[in-house]
Amino acid sequence: MRSEKAELVSLNRRDFLKLSLASAVVAKLSTIKEIEPQGTDSREFLNLNERVSEILSLVEPLSFDIQGNLVKETIDGSSERIETIPTKFSRHQEKQVESVDLLVVHYDGNDRYWDLGDYKVERHAESIVWLLDRNGFSVHWCVDGFPIGEKEEGVESGYGVLQTHKTSGDTSLPLVGAHVKMEVGDETKLETLEIFKSLGINSNLQSLYERRVGSFNFHTAGFEQVGTQFDLGFPSKNQADSQQLANALSLTVAVMRQFNLSAWDVVGHHEVQKFKFDPGDYYMATLRFLLGVAALQDKAPNDLVFSNYRGPKKEKRYFETIYQYLEQRKPYGYLWHWKDYVGYDDFMDSLNTWYFIKDKLKFLR
Repeated sequence: MRSEKAELVSLNRRDFLKLSLASAVVAKLSTIKEIEPQGTDSREFLNLNERVSEILSLVEPLSFDIQGNLVKETIDGSSERIETIPTKFSRHQEKQVESVDLLVVHYDGNDRYWDLGDYKVERHAESIVWLLDRNGFSVHWCVDGFPIGEKEEGVESGYGVLQTHKTSGDTSLPLVGAHVKMEVGDETKLETLEIFKSLGINSNLQSLYERRVGSFNFHTAGFEQVGTQFDLGFPSKNQADSQQLANALSLTVAVMRQFNLSAWDVVGHHEVQKFKFDPGDYYMATLRFLLGVAALQDKAPNDLVFSNYRGPKKEKRYFETIYQYLEQRKPYGYLWHWKDYVGYDDFMDSLNTWYFIKDKLKFLR
């Protein structure tokens, strides 16, 4: 029979240090009689890199009022209406969607800054409305890289999140947008579904495909954001900054809650329509990763984010699926860059430590 010392020697140095640290933490926690194993707070253990920590710190609680307008929740419990500038399409639209089964994420395809010769000016969400109006398109919200609030006159500022559709009067059935144009023979969504199936991902996308829905506009809500070519040269070029990602995350969480959407019901335009590149695979992997971290921090609905998964380690399987999905979408891509971008490996190590400590505490009880 091998000795305990021999068992420890067989561990590599990294695993030994992790085990020693986790054991020390458990020893300390076990002296606190009031602790409940089920209540071990993941926030005390998760290792988030600087970028992800900053994004999560900038997230604002958004929700919808009884008319279906997007509002920002304030510290005193009241709410402030998000600025609304309807697109021309929305002003004349009277039809409601049949259901909101997906949230489709876009970028507007233009550089983040206006080049004015001697200097550059950062674009704001209203500039997206101008572009939509010019092309006859319409989404429900637009996102820029400024803090969420009213645009200030006379200074460089923006909206953070801008509502671009008038309400229908029914909070569950907003007015139809014009942001997903399915072409004849377009099977991009089928390619996405094949990967979903291989990874055991459930999404309303499957139901829409099986029902042979002709226009996704009658079954989706969508938002545009400032920027273009997020995947091109990832991660050194064209990326949305922390504030813009936080705004997109804040909006996504509110929409998921409002329409009971899972994390895999939030899809990129490029995942459902041929010849589209917005917002890109790395962006969607990042957004889904942020949704998972937000759920662990009680900033997103746990039951919707992890709804595909069951068991005591459902969170780990969710994050693993994000990477596996990206791996299939980008088999020759910069996967290691994405891992570094969100701090994936260190985060997953800390998640394993959290599970280990929870299991130890249960044993001690």
